[in-house]
Amino acid sequence: MKNPLWMLCILLLHSPCWAYHQGEDLSIEASKQRMSPPSQLVISGAAPASAQGAAPVMEPGQQVYQKFCQVCHASGIAGAPKMGNNAQWMQRYKDGWSVLMRRAMNGYKGMPAKGHCTKCSEAQIHEAIEYMLENSGIDSEKT
Repeated sequence: MKNPLWMLCILLLHSPCWAYHQGEDLSIEASKQRMSPPSQLVISGAAPASAQGAAPVMEPGQQVYQKFCQVCHASGIAGAPKMGNNAQWMQRYKDGWSVLMRRAMNGYKGMPAKGHCTKCSEAQIHEAIEYMLENSGIDSEKT
């Protein structure tokens, strides 16, 4: 070995690699820990994500209402009875369930058949109507 300086350079260049690999834990648990986010954003007043749990379960009919019905029934577009307006819904409810269902399933005036929910079953449309009635102050099971 004529030049020990080369050996020293090689050792110095490779020593960080050796130091890095010597104590590394390669277990699955250690890998998960290394890949987990370093921190969590917490908004003042909000419960931590772990305390929030799963998304709230919607009432029957609520999902159909939110996806299809609210477009018109939240604002009363084209004469649609507004959800929350007891007088408008009571007027239609007095016609009976068979009339309500026939109009909802087949369309009526400005309302398209099934409110454009072409894959909705008759039971889902019924539940959406019940949801709108209940949120308009009408208990369809007692009236």
